[in-house]
Amino acid sequence: VRARLRLDRGLNPALAPPFAVHAFAVLVTALTAAMGSGPYLAVAGFVVLAVRASFGLSRHRRVVHPRVVGLQELGFGLAFTVFLILGYALGW
Repeated sequence: VRARLRLDRGLNPALAPPFAVHAFAVLVTALTAAMGSGPYLAVAGFVVLAVRASFGLSRHRRVVHPRVVGLQELGFGLAFTVFLILGYALGW
């Protein structure tokens, strides 16, 4: 979110750290799911968040008010929580 807001303000934030953190989260979650310690639906949730970050930090994004970014993040956070709940409840 911080990198997105800085981009929208015309600043040049470092983009490698957000991409690296998202890739690491997908990798760790995939390894955890493969070992049977977590649901595969969590991997899908992290992939959705990584795609969201990639688009939000790309040149194709729309510049929006910070409040809109916050509401979008709230929505993605809630969706991710639902992915986790379903993943654990259904064993996916």
